[in-house]
Amino acid sequence: MMVFWYEIKKVFARAKYESVQYLKEHKDELGVSKLDDVSMGDGDEVFVTKQIKEAAVKVFGLLEPYTHSLADMEEPMEAFEWDITYDEKEHCVVFRMIKTATMSATILPLMENAIENALVNYALGKFLPHNSIDGSYFMAQFNNNYEEILGYINRRKGLKRTYKLY
Repeated sequence: MMVFWYEIKKVFARAKYESVQYLKEHKDELGVSKLDDVSMGDGDEVFVTKQIKEAAVKVFGLLEPYTHSLADMEEPMEAFEWDITYDEKEHCVVFRMIKTATMSATILPLMENAIENALVNYALGKFLPHNSIDGSYFMAQFNNNYEEILGYINRRKGLKRTYKLY
């Protein structure tokens, strides 16, 4: 079984940091940075957390076909959990999936990174338009992360080329 868990507060903190870095470049018509006006703050946590949950549900949609056996285990497990305590951490999002026999074992850190990036990018892509800033860059990044996750899920080990390259 593969388990991916993320502390919601840490995902929010990373999104907050990324918003500040991105908005340093945006200036209004007078050349003044919009950073103070529209960057993500602690008051935005409720809104951003809702966006992180929405992203988590979308990511789980990719992982879901690999979770069916979890319900049939001796101790059935939830494949997707939101806002739970996991490994003595507070308020986590947890994804569990069955590792198939042909799935590459080396994808774990790659998937973990892609999932976290997807959560952050989706939250930023939805937050910025909420403050009248174009968030299309982050939504494009989310779509890239989504494709990466799909690619990692489909990565197989032991495949051999049956043709010659010349």
